Amino acid sequence: MLAAQNGEIDDQPLKREDVQRLGLVLKEKWSLESPESLLLEHLSRRCVNERNLSSHIFFDDFSEVFDGLVRFRLELDGSISDYYQSEHFLRILIWIKIFIRDPAYQKELFHLGGVKILSKILQTVTRDYLNFEDEVMGIEVLKVLTSQCFL
Repeated sequence: MLAAQNGEIDDQPLKREDVQRLGLVLKEKWSLESPESLLLEHLSRRCVNERNLSSHIFFDDFSEVFDGLVRFRLELDGSISDYYQSEHFLRILIWIKIFIRDPAYQKELFHLGGVKILSKILQTVTRDYLNFEDEVMGIEVLKVLTSQCFL
């Protein structure tokens, strides 16, 4: 059983079933009760130094995760500023950042319309930051969006 499901992050190596589970969870409707946030954190700790996920042994599973992140999590129905200001959304951006280190995923992000979505998110978060300067999570989201991986 995945330790992240129990609310803890363990030091276990990356497991295919964890990547597959995240791919499935991303296709479901997002909710606060979802194990998704813990799965994102759990797996990002194991993949933070990956530079070429398109040649990883779990490539097919990572492709499902990437597709789910871009299609089902980057843009929710309607612009929900609270979602874009959340720690959960920051984890999603960190995963997108991990993926787009790989040129194959850069192309896929563009193909799926993710670049346009990210630019809309940047506008929304920037507008919210300018209106409510004390939003700490908004600052963190802006840092990730404007880091060198997104330029």
